Amino acid sequence: MVSLPHLNAPFSEKDSPPPFFHTQSYGVVIRCEVIFGSPSMDCRGTGICKIISTEELTDTVGLCTRFPAYVSLRHDRPGLLIFFSKDQLANIEFSRHFTDNTLRMDEVCPLPELVRKGLKTNIRNLAPGSYRLGHDGEYVFIAVGSCDTI
Repeated sequence: MVSLPHLNAPFSEKDSPPPFFHTQSYGVVIRCEVIFGSPSMDCRGTGICKIISTEELTDTVGLCTRFPAYVSLRHDRPGLLIFFSKDQLANIEFSRHFTDNTLRMDEVCPLPELVRKGLKTNIRNLAPGSYRLGHDGEYVFIAVGSCDTI
């Protein structure tokens, strides 16, 4: 079971988990926000348009809706695990983004420098593909592959 703080819990600044922290099961984990959609379609379409570290939330991305998430490295191959609170995913157009519990990414999603540095990885892009939604306790997750490790 994932031992991550609950994404929807009300935090005071003092009690909020740090942007980068360590877990026994998943190693380094980063708090971030995910924007669903396709990068070339201004967040329309399916996939992951952008991942934003909580340290770079001054970044404004139009009117695209952001969803709180946690990100860690995959242990089985290059890529990321992206965790969402089950409650939080109820707020998106679930059927649009997760047909048959699968997220379809038609385009590459660039990984921001702060996320790469925090995870100590050289992964620059998440690969297009179809990714099954997994379940772990109060979280659902997507194990997304990398298309480069330059």
